[in-house]
Amino acid sequence: MLNRDGQLGPMQGKQSRGILAIEMLSTRHLQEALELLTPTKLGTFRAFNAVIADPTHAYWLRWNGDEFGVFPIEAGLHMLASGDLNEDRHGRVAYHLPLWRVANAPDMQSWGDWPKLLASRAHAPEDTNLGAMCIQTDFDYGTVSSSLIAWDQQERIRWHFAPGAPDTTPYTEVSVEQ
Repeated sequence: MLNRDGQLGPMQGKQSRGILAIEMLSTRHLQEALELLTPTKLGTFRAFNAVIADPTHAYWLRWNGDEFGVFPIEAGLHMLASGDLNEDRHGRVAYHLPLWRVANAPDMQSWGDWPKLLASRAHAPEDTNLGAMCIQTDFDYGTVSSSLIAWDQQERIRWHFAPGAPDTTPYTEVSVEQ
């Protein structure tokens, strides 16, 4: 669940988008989660992007505050920030997506280069530190945790969690009941 551009923080009369994420995660199937997203329900939340997936399908969900869209995500590596999927006019995506595409990819045994990429504070020269993968600021905003989650065709799940910024906090395995 990600904020859309200009949608950071709480707003009078709107619910936390975290509630929606919890409700979607409480369903047993992807289709059930999608059915929760009625226009009436969505109207109680600020605009967001989300990704919902199972081992065979993935969708980008875009609620812009007026219209809701569900877009299939093709197999491959993609990046989503506060704009549209793979939106290269978004500085963070334009800088980092090419780095991810040439990195050693993870599998069920190894995370490849992904922990290092998530811990990166590098950003495009014309961008601020808000363009980094791991954001640190001198105001009350930044990366406060990070997860690496793998889910294969046999529905095995592997989850590692860093309970702080991943450049200073190690990932540890989280037990997932299956």
